[in-house]
Amino acid sequence: MSDSPDRSGPMPFVVDAKVVARLADLAPDPMVAHARGRVIWANEAAVTMLGFSEHADVMGRPVMDFVAPESRVVVADRVRRMLSDGDREPLVPEVFLARDGRRIEVEVSAAPIGEVVLVVGRDVTRRNQAERDRLAAATRFRVFFEAAGEPMCIARVGIVLEANPAFVALVGYDRVEEVRGLHLLSVISEEDRGAIAAFIEDPAGPLEARDRELVRVARRGGEERVVELRLNGYTEDDERYVAAVLRDVTAERAAEERLKQSERLEAVGRLAAGVAHDFNNILAGVLGFAELAMHEAQPGSDLRDTQVHIRDAALRARNLVQQILTVGRQSRTSPRPVDVAAIVREALGLARASLSADVQLDVDLDPTPVVTLADPTELHQVVMNLVTNARDALQHRGGRIRVTAGVGGPPSEPAAARSERWVQLSVTDDGEGMDEHTRARLFEPYMTTKRARGGHGLGLAVVHGIVSELGGVIEVDSALGRGTTFRVFLPEAAGVPTVAEAPAPRVHDGAGERVLLLDDDPTTLLVHRRLLTSLGYTVDAFGDPELALARVEEAARGYDLVITDQNMPFMSGVELAARVIARWPGTPVLVCSGLGESIEGTAAELGALSGLLQKPLTREALAQAVQSALEIADQRP
Repeated sequence: MSDSPDRSGPMPFVVDAKVVARLADLAPDPMVAHARGRVIWANEAAVTMLGFSEHADVMGRPVMDFVAPESRVVVADRVRRMLSDGDREPLVPEVFLARDGRRIEVEVSAAPIGEVVLVVGRDVTRRNQAERDRLAAATRFRVFFEAAGEPMCIARVGIVLEANPAFVALVGYDRVEEVRGLHLLSVISEEDRGAIAAFIEDPAGPLEARDRELVRVARRGGEERVVELRLNGYTEDDERYVAAVLRDVTAERAAEERLKQSERLEAVGRLAAGVAHDFNNILAGVLGFAELAMHEAQPGSDLRDTQVHIRDAALRARNLVQQILTVGRQSRTSPRPVDVAAIVREALGLARASLSADVQLDVDLDPTPVVTLADPTELHQVVMNLVTNARDALQHRGGRIRVTAGVGGPPSEPAAARSERWVQLSVTDDGEGMDEHTRARLFEPYMTTKRARGGHGLGLAVVHGIVSELGGVIEVDSALGRGTTFRVFLPEAAGVPTVAEAPAPRVHDGAGERVLLLDDDPTTLLVHRRLLTSLGYTVDAFGDPELALARVEEAARGYDLVITDQNMPFMSGVELAARVIARWPGTPVLVCSGLGESIEGTAAELGALSGLLQKPLTREALAQAVQSALEIADQRP
């Protein structure tokens, strides 16, 4: 028999009240006991939460002093029910009041022990505030997300979960529900997906922001828009998401392209201006000597026929130089009010003859005058070039060309601000259309798809130059398989359209009138002297302005007419004209130029001129200009 105590059964142990109180004080959650409406015990966590430093400060206080006013009736009912039924109250939210009036959000559970109610709570003020802050931030984000002007969407493994209205509109849908579930890559052009597919689809992809990418978005319906795409990866609940922000830069890129186009055309213009003067002087010799030979050859002879071919070739070359100057905006004209519909009607009368039998021409022109400021010849050229382009698009396949003219617009680009009202000319063909590469280079000089058929690539470049010079805009809508539409917008103008010019008066030969001729190019000087002599005029020709002025100063009487080149070393034609007129007032002066530009000078200098002639000159044009200048001079008092 052992003297050791029996340890096989439970050890008897009496828990002292102080031990229980100490354990309660160690608990992190507040505990309170109250009876008959007053606090009879509280642990240290409760004392601290309520803003007191000593237990004694809490004891005996009315329980309702620590309950928010709006909760007191509910809490009192709950206490009565517990004491009556003896049941434990489940976890419920309550709001307590601290000593300083601070509101404390608490989740409490309570149980009755006789007349005593034991309450155990947990301070959730910070947790609830964090949740409120999160919800407020989510609300702010939602408002920003919905109101943002830039398209935005959120995707997981490529599938769109959320999108704002701007994104919905960009991709061509009406409601956000239609966009949710779409694959983000499905709205991006297939050629542009490669660089961004992995970033969008990889669930373990990078989280850093991806640099801006230029991609094309294919809208529902087929239209493409150029967008700047920014991607950013982030995680939430261990899931990787991608936030996409898009900016539609279609108009911006188009404007940049137009600027580049303008710069290219300006470069062509500078090049054209550099060679046009010399080239036109060469053509002046070819054209002038051909016409002199024609004038002297027997009608119907082989020699005359040969000279006719030379003259016609020179005229074609002159026209080509003029087109190059127009492309480069170096050619200046005098716009006046014209009826666009009337010009179109006249041009189509000529164009019909060039259309094959399998091409149908539909015309819809405004019956009332549609007025813009333009040179009729240039506007006629715009119509002819556009119709010719449409005709060539239908070659070997036939189809339909539709031409319309009337008040329309405005254009869809920022240029719409230039005018309140616009005149619109459109030419549509149902040919094969153009791909994006061709469309991007459409107005470049010498760009053509018709080399085999003799195209030189200036037609549309000329159209662009003329329309731009008139303050207008060209829009092109084309895609492979959908044909092409050119829309020309010109500012509408007030005023009465200019009627067709009267035919030139019959030219008659001169009667020995004295003409002072000046040109620094020897060939041009020679051919113009011989042309004027053949027309019956007495000509003094000079290649040096100073020698010409010396002759003017020493002459006993003035010349009947002065014809001078504008672009000469040391002295312009306008300057020479001013000095001649100062010596012999009233002398008519014709100024010649091979650059197609407006001449510069003071109002008095320009007002004294009788006309500006564009080289190279035909014999007939020279004869008409001289005759007109002499007749006007004779009518002066």
